This record gives sequence, structure tokens and C-alpha cells, in this order.
Amino acid sequence: MPPIRWGSMPRCRLGLQAANTNCRGLRFRSTTGGGVQLRKTASPQPVSGLCVAGPSGRRQCIPLPGHRMSVGAERNPQNLRAFSSSSPFKNAAKSESAPGGRQQLQTISREDTNGRWYFQLRERIGKCIIFGLSEGQLARAVDLVAAMSAEWEKLVLHMGEYPTDQDGLRNHAVPWGDMDSFGHVNNVRYSRYAETSRVNWITGFAQKDPSNAQCWKSLMTKQSIGLIMADIYIRFLSPVVYPDTLNAYHKVIKLPDGPGEGDAATRSSMTLGCVIMSKKQRRIVATVTEKVLFYDYRTEKKTDAPEFALEVLRRACSDAAGAMAEAAGRIQQFREAVERLEAESWNREDAVEDMGSAKGGR
Repeated sequence: MPPIRWGSMPRCRLGLQAANTNCRGLRFRSTTGGGVQLRKTASPQPVSGLCVAGPSGRRQCIPLPGHRMSVGAERNPQNLRAFSSSSPFKNAAKSESAPGGRQQLQTISREDTNGRWYFQLRERIGKCIIFGLSEGQLARAVDLVAAMSAEWEKLVLHMGEYPTDQDGLRNHAVPWGDMDSFGHVNNVRYSRYAETSRVNWITGFAQKDPSNAQCWKSLMTKQSIGLIMADIYIRFLSPVVYPDTLNAYHKVIKLPDGPGEGDAATRSSMTLGCVIMSKKQRRIVATVTEKVLFYDYRTEKKTDAPEFALEVLRRACSDAAGAMAEAAGRIQQFREAVERLEAESWNREDAVEDMGSAKGGR
């Protein structure tokens, strides 16, 4: 049998590749619609098995007796129904009300908030596949990986209380000229990404509050009351290299609605948070904290936040807290699905590892 070329998704140790007598160049890839499709890079041949590269680097082809799949054919989207984002959250995380109408979640792990749950669950699924799965279990594993890949970004954002239904910086193709002599995007460029996201985020409220649409748009001008930058802090988490595509999202960390430590006039300022995400790395590459002031250009002095803005910003914070609770429940659903797969494979009492025999599924 000729050597097999293995491909895997970015930052992931799990690779899936269709196998037969010559499985070179045939591999699964996730699609934007949440499904999985077999990509053709060689002459069409009937598929009879699945080759897997797991965390330890071990490679194994699992035979699937009686299973034939035409090359280039997409999997049935109905197979993903159990993991659809529209499905009810049976195990939603418990929450309790906090001062100001916000909600605080209980027992939320660090892995849930930083996105590492995605990579951990993929490795656990890879262990199940390497151990040996039946044809039906294998299909569930592939569909589960595809569903997690499709929902990962939204869930990570919602766990950080970042809204995904508002404007920001979307699908920004990194220009080659943004890189510096060190071979990665220059650190100064991140402030520009955050600035673009902030302007789009602020002016985007005009659609949510049409009665004050012109007022929202004027906040980014010198007509009357506007927003000016007082302070910015950027934390760089991972270098970005061309080519890549970035998304940036904004949220309110502190509303301009009362006194605070060291600031007697916090009604004139608010603190914003921003995350910059890399599609190629599938992770957050930078976080930004911004303090902005409401400034009256007519009097050339800072001023209190206008009431129309306070009401809308409070509502946005409340909606983000609710989305966080739903995201926590969704992640728990994925965990339970992986646990069921483990209980049916290597973690069951009579488990015996499949060493590649030709007997087929269990």
C-alpha cells in the first residue's frame, strides 16, 4: 500500500481521510454550512474505510464493510440535526440575577471561556476513532466534529458576552503589507483593526434604534456630542501571518451610568472590550480594552452619556448575558455527546482496541 498523505484542520491533531486500496489524496473537510464533504483530489474510487491520525501520531485505516460513498458527495444535512444551533438547550447552565439586571453564570470552567474546549473535545473524539468505531459511531463522530467547527466562533464569543448580531470588523483579509520584518502582522495594525470594529459597532446601533439613527451616526463625527479615545490596552496572544482572515467584535465592559473608583464622573466615560479572531488559527489572537469619553465639541468639554445611548447599551448588555447562558448549555451538549461516544468505545467495560482486523464494525 503506498504511503498516505494526512491533512488536518488548523491547530488540531485530528485528521480524517477516506481510505480504500489507494486512499492517497482523499480527505474530509468541513463546509461553511456545517456539513462534511469528501474532497476529491485523486481519481474517483469507491470508499471502503476511514484513515485516522490521532494525538499520538498513530495512523490507522478502519474498514467499513458494505459502506460506499461517492467521491464529492455531501453528507446528508439531516445528520447534523442533533447538533443544530437551533436545537433546544436541554442542559443550559444555571444563572442568577446580578445587580444592574446582568446575569452571572455558575460553575463555568476556564476552558469554556477561552475556547480550549473545542480542541480538547476534538482530541477526545480522535482517541475514540483510533480505538475503533462502528460505521454508525464513526458517522456520529464526523458529524459532531463538523458541528463543533461550524459553531466554535459563535460559542466562544457568546461565552465572552460578545454579541454576534452587531457590526464590527468581518472577514477582513490581512494585506501582505501589514506584516513587518519579523514576518508577522505589525503590532500597530491591531489598533486599526479595533478602531474599524469600534466605529462599525457604534454606528451599527442606528439599525437597532432607528428613532435615534442620526444621533448614533453623529457620535463618530464632530457635529455635537462624539466619542473620543482616552485609553487603549492591547494584549497580543498569537502572531498573525499572511494570508489570514480576521474578525473583530466589541462589547461594553462598563456602562457610563454611575460613579466608579478613581473617577468622579464616570457617566461621561465607558469601557469597551474587543476581541480579534483569526480564522486560520481558529483562536483569539488579541484582546483590546478601550476607555472612551463622551465629548461635546460645542463646549469642548466632556459630557454625560446621552440617555438614548444608555438605554440601548443596557439592553445590549442584558442580551449578551442571556446568550452566554445558552452558549454554556450548548458546550455542555457537545461534552455529553463526546462522553456517550467514549462510553460506547474505549471507555466501556468490555472494550478491546481495534488493531485493524478485517472483521468490520462492532
